[in-house]
Amino acid sequence: KGRVVGFSARDMAHSKESKRAKFINTSAKCPIYNKGVILYGLNVGKVHQPPLYIFEGYPDYVTAYKFGVKNVCAIGGTALTRDHINLIKELGISDIILALDGDEAGQNRTEGLLDQYFGGDETIRVRILKLPNTVGECDPDEYLEKYGVDGFKKLPMLTPFQWRLARFNYDIK
Repeated sequence: KGRVVGFSARDMAHSKESKRAKFINTSAKCPIYNKGVILYGLNVGKVHQPPLYIFEGYPDYVTAYKFGVKNVCAIGGTALTRDHINLIKELGISDIILALDGDEAGQNRTEGLLDQYFGGDETIRVRILKLPNTVGECDPDEYLEKYGVDGFKKLPMLTPFQWRLARFNYDIK
């Protein structure tokens, strides 16, 4: 409904050696905020779809919005849940694009989501946005900043089958 229900922040000084958390979110004890149920920006994305892009991070959403791409929402990590999927279905959204980061973690999570939630589910059309696994280009926000919305719209859009074929390691003996 567009109302504030929680807050999220990133420690910009965070490194792999840090003992602090990289992200700080409103406590799970908060009765109106549940990260596993709410999708960031869905209140805007749902009226500008189809399709609905699902990004990992909040900065991806903010940058896409800045560039005029408003049919988007963000998970706030890689933890897309069954509750998120149910919410999307309840809103009548049946065409989504998984646009998780092009790095190994994002692609591994994409594979997990396809296996866990979308295998055999014919009520939602799922495609995967193929982002490069290149430093400075693997996040949607980085890609948009570097190439603009026209470059972003030229990225390959794959069916789950095409995406799996592209990911397959043919060099295994």
